[in-house]
Amino acid sequence: MTVRADRSGLALILISTAVSGVVGYGIQIAVPAFVSPVDYVTFSVAWSAVFLIGTALSGVQQEVSRSVRPVDGPGTSWTLGSFSMIILLIVVAATGIAALLGSTALFGEAAIGGGIAVVAGSVGYLLVVLLSGVVYGTRRWFVAALITVVDAVVRGAAVATGLVLGVSIDILVFLVVIPFFVTFIVVGMFAKLTARGGYAVDAGTRVLLRNTGKTVGAAIAMGIMITGLPLLLRASTQDGGVTELAATIFAITLTRAPIVIPVIALQSYIIARARDREGVFFSVRVRHVAALSVALLVVGAVAGLAGPWAVSAISGGSLAITPILMAIIADSAVLVAAMAGLGSLLVASSRHDWYLGGWIVAAVLTVALLFSPVAFDARLEVALLLAPAAGLVVHVIGLQRVYARVRAAQLTDARGDDD
Repeated sequence: MTVRADRSGLALILISTAVSGVVGYGIQIAVPAFVSPVDYVTFSVAWSAVFLIGTALSGVQQEVSRSVRPVDGPGTSWTLGSFSMIILLIVVAATGIAALLGSTALFGEAAIGGGIAVVAGSVGYLLVVLLSGVVYGTRRWFVAALITVVDAVVRGAAVATGLVLGVSIDILVFLVVIPFFVTFIVVGMFAKLTARGGYAVDAGTRVLLRNTGKTVGAAIAMGIMITGLPLLLRASTQDGGVTELAATIFAITLTRAPIVIPVIALQSYIIARARDREGVFFSVRVRHVAALSVALLVVGAVAGLAGPWAVSAISGGSLAITPILMAIIADSAVLVAAMAGLGSLLVASSRHDWYLGGWIVAAVLTVALLFSPVAFDARLEVALLLAPAAGLVVHVIGLQRVYARVRAAQLTDARGDDD
């Protein structure tokens, strides 16, 4: 795989991520205009449940991306097959039990349809992340981007058709999850027909399961800090006003989407590229700290100057936020993005413990600080900055240890050559 091909792959993946984001936002904006408030709540809960589970399953994709390698011959898929079946059974059991226990509370009269849709959506999402992991691991960037685009476009077309036809909410919810299966079948067949070789897995089933447990755990912790942050803010807010809380949540959504989401979307790409190039595991030096500091200053300054105006303009003047808080929110997004990027290098080097540790430290600090007995503004600002900064330090320490190992191996090889 040439450097040029890798760069073009990077562009394809970023474009496909943008397409997926636009379609997703379009769906969520359009649905309220076509359905009743009750049905919209059902739709939103089902959507959130499926994609929240999908956030956890992204850990499966990361480990498959790391462990799958291209080979010239037909390769073997026995290990990946047994691994996939075990994960599938776990997902079906976990989501099935959760649906039985919580569907009535979440979906009301649509409990049966909503529960089945969430289970089916989780299975479909798993199939897509398994396929994505294989194509990322074999560095087939076009197919990886195609998965994202096909999934988004099919979902957009399906939901739009359902809205125009006025289908029931049960069917509309299923139109959200069916594209997972369509994408897996269509793109999977395309990938198989256009494959120039096979793939092999560098670990046994037990190792894959152990590593996946760590990447899924990290993905859950990451989800708490990103997807779950509005929920945490609402649950921890007793002394803050509702309007202030709404403005904060809106500002977080506005800033994290363009800063954090692209890096998260590139995690499997980073893992696949870095896995076979140990020289990429650099030692964090003064220039890297300086670069991050400059990024924090620039992003914070731009957000502080333009952010309050953007929040007010987009919300029609109903929401307002201070420049300082806007700058802190933006800088927090930069730190989370840095965690995601450096964390991918740790997964690529099979340092899953450090990867998991960083996200757990950040998530635990986020929860602890948000629920601390101090004023809302103070605990919010400290949590937004300190939690990801602490997690980033853990990732940097882990990366330094990887670099030390690589350098020691290089020096040993050099001495051997001299002898």
